[in-house]
Amino acid sequence: MMEKLWGDNYFDNEKKTWTTSETSASGKPLKRNFVQFIMEPIMKLARSIIEGNVEQMEKMMTSINV
Repeated sequence: MMEKLWGDNYFDNEKKTWTTSETSASGKPLKRNFVQFIMEPIMKLARSIIEGNVEQMEKMMTSINV
């Protein structure tokens, strides 16, 4: 899994496959795996804490068993 998160690796949600191509089969740009699976969830959680969105924060904390 570590190999898939680092570098120029992408996950195509349309085809449900890992790829090294920056675009999906339909031509849509893909996000790097690290950004999609690590950075965006952390940023979303931090943003909900800063904004005081308790409902979203609790939902996220529950989903990661914290």
